[in-house]
Amino acid sequence: MKRAVWLAAMMLVAAGCSDTSEEADGQAEALQAEEEISGLEEQVDNLETDLERERNRGRERRDEISELKKELSEAEAASSTELEEELAELQEEMSELEETYDELADTAASLEEEAASLSSEKENLQNNLSALEDEVETLTSENSRLTAEAEAAESAAASGESAATTSDSSEESESETSSSSLDNVIAGLSASEVESEIRKKAEADWPDDYIMQEFVIDEQTAAYNKLKNLTISTEVEATQLERAYWDWGYDFIMVEFVFEEQMKSHENIN
Repeated sequence: MKRAVWLAAMMLVAAGCSDTSEEADGQAEALQAEEEISGLEEQVDNLETDLERERNRGRERRDEISELKKELSEAEAASSTELEEELAELQEEMSELEETYDELADTAASLEEEAASLSSEKENLQNNLSALEDEVETLTSENSRLTAEAEAAESAAASGESAATTSDSSEESESETSSSSLDNVIAGLSASEVESEIRKKAEADWPDDYIMQEFVIDEQTAAYNKLKNLTISTEVEATQLERAYWDWGYDFIMVEFVFEEQMKSHENIN
């Protein structure tokens, strides 16, 4: 490239020098042209140096770009692997959460069933409690009545105490003789009818509550058997047992309770 520039300059110089009279000027111009050519060659060298430098820089940039692409590809591959692992972990965690949710749903359903059962049992217990409260109220009322009667009987006994002490032994003997023929009103009842009535009453008082039905039947039957086997030895016992039966019918628990309370009060005032 340097040689081509120099030749071009020489041709320009030769074309400009057409006669000998202008030779000196041509030589001067040639020298000037050579200087210019030398400067141009220096510039060309500098340009070639700069070009080579830029080419080296370009190769370095290409190497850097290639390295960056390689790193980017590796990073993308690593990121993809990490993401796949994270996705697998998330899927496993989601599966565990779904299993936990199903277990909780089953537990909730079981608890709801248990709550419904407890609610039903609570309602039955409340009904039982209500019935027992009614029975207690009835017993309390009867006890109050018996207490009032006992007080009245005590007052009457106090006023007639002198007359009672004047009764002779023959009357007592007659009373004891007649007591041997006194009847037990409970013993005269039909056993099959008693059993039927006790069962009917238990079923009516405790519908669908077979535990309470069984309990009431057992208690009523026990009270019936006790009263049935009771030996009546005085007119007072016969009268009070009959009166309790007419007041409470086939509720032998109440018949027994009232009869025993009446007899206790009778003994207390005599």
